Amino acid sequence: MIGMKLAATCALAGSLTATACAGSSPPAAAGVRCNAAHARVVASDSRAAVLELGHSYYGCSKRSGRRTELGGDRCLSLGRAPGSGGGSVGLVRLRGPVVGYAVSACGVDTSDTVLTARDLDRGTVIRQGSANLRPVGPESFPSVTALVVSHDGGLAWISVTHSIGTHRSSTEVDRLDSRGSANLDTGSGIDTRALTLSGTTLAWRDGGARRSSDLR
Repeated sequence: MIGMKLAATCALAGSLTATACAGSSPPAAAGVRCNAAHARVVASDSRAAVLELGHSYYGCSKRSGRRTELGGDRCLSLGRAPGSGGGSVGLVRLRGPVVGYAVSACGVDTSDTVLTARDLDRGTVIRQGSANLRPVGPESFPSVTALVVSHDGGLAWISVTHSIGTHRSSTEVDRLDSRGSANLDTGSGIDTRALTLSGTTLAWRDGGARRSSDLR
């Protein structure tokens, strides 16, 4: 799994608890600007933008002008670090200069997805962790269906994981913030698209009922 392979890259280990990978971002891509011609705007606000250009995704700070490659549109091989110029970028969320995004990697009959919060003004990783905190078995395929990011780089997400080896599936709500990573809810009744963040209050629905936690 990527969670173990990234140890040498960002001093991450195990379930990839909070980290600050200063200087981990790739160099700025020549010719890519926040309003680059022929680029598709994936997300944008007053502080930053995420663009898809060719087969790559870039985060661009409107304050510093820094451009950081986040990944691409093709699944990289397990064992390579997300943000190294490969990986399939999935959901992207902006909160000021902070971007939260999912990158997937592929193996033989398996895949893994890593969530990253990055400061686009500096190009540095704030936090990074595996999307699948509760593995369901071998030959598993996690998918992030909802994602939110806070101003200081806290992440929360909903993921659905299917295991070919055990024929089991799992839907979970997880978070990664200043306290580390934690599973908040698990169950088939979770609405896989309903995840919101208002201030520090995180909310989702399970079995039609509203549930909440906080993101610090």
